[in-house]
Amino acid sequence: MRRCPFIMLVAWGLAACTPQPTRTMSNLVYEYSDGSANRYLIHQDSVEYQPVPPELSSSSMYNGGDPYKVAIDQAQFDQLVSLLEVASQNPAIQLANRVKGSGLIVKHTRPKNEPTNFIIAMNSAERQAIEAWLKALQKQ
Repeated sequence: MRRCPFIMLVAWGLAACTPQPTRTMSNLVYEYSDGSANRYLIHQDSVEYQPVPPELSSSSMYNGGDPYKVAIDQAQFDQLVSLLEVASQNPAIQLANRVKGSGLIVKHTRPKNEPTNFIIAMNSAERQAIEAWLKALQKQ
């Protein structure tokens, strides 16, 4: 029984000495849902498009197209993050509730996966810039 406190002390010491991941840009993952609710999963090295299939659309007819995944470099990632951050830091374009046509930015911070949501207005220049950038990526 006397070993138990010693073992716990050693385990605590090992845990305290284990390097913890830092919160850098490489630990961030963004999601963006466009005005039609198609999702883009944004990682530091790729963007994955997850379209809305007709059976999940509000009209039962809309089709977001085919899913795809595109590799991106650090400069492209930085550009996209900049667009997302500008939109998420502008309270004038943010909405309290999601409405058709609005954009949704979800920022995840790893390792704890703490999401932060920002809903941006349909007619905002920031939403239009994000979606134009993402559509141009698809054509590459």
